[in-house]
Amino acid sequence: MTGNAQIAGVWLKHYEISGDIRFLNAALKLIDYTKSTQNIASFHDGIRGGVKGSQPLNGKYTPFIFPNWAAKFLADTLMLEEKIMKDFEKKVLSGEKLC
Repeated sequence: MTGNAQIAGVWLKHYEISGDIRFLNAALKLIDYTKSTQNIASFHDGIRGGVKGSQPLNGKYTPFIFPNWAAKFLADTLMLEEKIMKDFEKKVLSGEKLC
């Protein structure tokens, strides 16, 4: 899951540079998947909203752990997504051609 957050951020940056909409599409799908694995209803503060090291939780990368850097990478990616989507919406509303 940590890598998903990082890769989605890289794909968003690639879209920003290249304008290749395929990277935006792939990044948004990967972000949605990563967010779907978060437990936002847990009463445990160490789990609620955290990003697992692996999916499933007992996977090879940091098994049974919610590493803080995974949440940080996802937060960075979500902030970049917000910026890019605002710019994208402006382009769509202005009728600008999309690649």
